[in-house]
Order: sequence, then C-alpha cells, then structure tokens
Amino acid sequence: LMMGTSEDVQKIAQVIRERLSLDVNPFTIWQSECEEFGRKELTVDEVFRTSPAYKGFRAPFKKISEGVYVPDFKHRYFTEDIPYGLAVWKGLGDLTGVSTPTIDRLLDWCQKMMGKEYMVNGKLVGKDVHETSAPQAYGISNLNQLVGKKE
Repeated sequence: LMMGTSEDVQKIAQVIRERLSLDVNPFTIWQSECEEFGRKELTVDEVFRTSPAYKGFRAPFKKISEGVYVPDFKHRYFTEDIPYGLAVWKGLGDLTGVSTPTIDRLLDWCQKMMGKEYMVNGKLVGKDVHETSAPQAYGISNLNQLVGKKE
C-alpha cells in the first residue's frame, strides 16, 4: 500500500511539473531512507525495521477486553493524516486527472472506519471534504485556481 500510494503521489507531481512548470518533487520516505543508509533500494520492511524515524512508532490500537485489541480510529494517525495528507493528495489527483487507485482504496476504507465521507464514487466530493485541507475544501476546482492563475 505504501509503495502504491507513493506511485500515485509521484504521478500527480509529474503532471503538476509538466502542466504548471513548477518544481514539485515529493521526496519519498524511501528516497530519504536510501540516502541515509547509502543504499539504492530498501524494501518497505527494511525501512520500518531499521529507520530511526520509525523507532517507537506503534500501530494505533486500543484494548477492548483482555487480549483483544482493535484499531483506534480516533488516533491522530487517522484524524490528522487522512484529512490533512491522504485527502490532499486525492484532491490534487482529481484536479490533475491522475488516477489514484491506491489512495482511493485507502481513503475509502479509512473514511468508512472513521464514519466520514470524503470521497464519493471515486471523487473528493463527500459531505466531510470541508474537514480536510484538500483544494476542494476551499472551492478550488482546477490547477490554475490552485496556483492563482487566471483561467
């Protein structure tokens, strides 16, 4: 999922670079980690096991009974990272016309678990979009508006 999300983000960035001549280069976790370790490639597992950046990070679970844990969808990983991260990239994908299959899959699952509606029929038009930092939350419907260019 992380590699697929990264691929979606890189495709969006490429379209923004081409259409708007902006220097957009989302630096991926893997690029950062590979530079730090002086290696060209790391697997997802290696990044999470060896990176100091992830030391101490735990999946957000809550105990509901002895020995039974469930994801905590009220944890900041969901309440912040989804509306201020994933939804923003989905919004940029919609503005650029870039297909974002992995982001869509993650966002669809997360919104269901969180009781939110950001995305409807594959577009960022749900009733809770205003709770995100996606361009659509501010009435932006195309790339020119995003960068303040006249139509």
